[in-house]
Amino acid sequence: MTRADDANLRKNHYREDDYFSLNVRNGVIRNPLGHRIVALPGELIEGLHRGLEDETATAAPVILYRCGRWWGTQFIKRHGAELRQFYGVDGGELPLHFYLQVLRRVWALYGWGALDIDFGLQERGFLEVRVSSALFSEAVGNIKRTADHLVAGVLASVLGDLAGRDLECVETACRSKGDIHCAFVIGIKARIDIVASWVKQERSHADIVTALAAGELV
Repeated sequence: MTRADDANLRKNHYREDDYFSLNVRNGVIRNPLGHRIVALPGELIEGLHRGLEDETATAAPVILYRCGRWWGTQFIKRHGAELRQFYGVDGGELPLHFYLQVLRRVWALYGWGALDIDFGLQERGFLEVRVSSALFSEAVGNIKRTADHLVAGVLASVLGDLAGRDLECVETACRSKGDIHCAFVIGIKARIDIVASWVKQERSHADIVTALAAGELV
């Protein structure tokens, strides 16, 4: 990269006061590209989650996950356009550590929680993600089961795009079932299906990570 590019990378385009613009008169919030932003109260998210479960029962997690995948695909397009506007390059041309730093900032700006991506399982073919104050679990409270299926779908799309391949994601720990934070494992579908079966067997996140690190699925 040129020195000009390096200087541009030092600019923080993701300060909350600068990133969002609010038209008080019209009640409209926009991002730097002019896209309208919708702010949802926790009560509405909780109501949508409960209403979906009441209407669809066991299909609710699948529906939320698929919605999350679509949401993630749209986010990739918008985020990519922002990166080109701010830094003059596609996301794939940015240093990985810088791209992940920006992703964490954007994730927090949109109210999706604090994002931490761990590459410790990469050699085994997995990524581990932890999210503090995740979107749905914070809204629905302790319901004794995982709740952030929409977030899992978003992560599958976003990190799959980063990896350049189709990936799936499963939530392995969740505030909504009493865990300290929400955690996710991302990998190819055949392996994630097995991890999902471990979650149904009520294996803990720590137990699952230990098994993956030991090569139980290699």
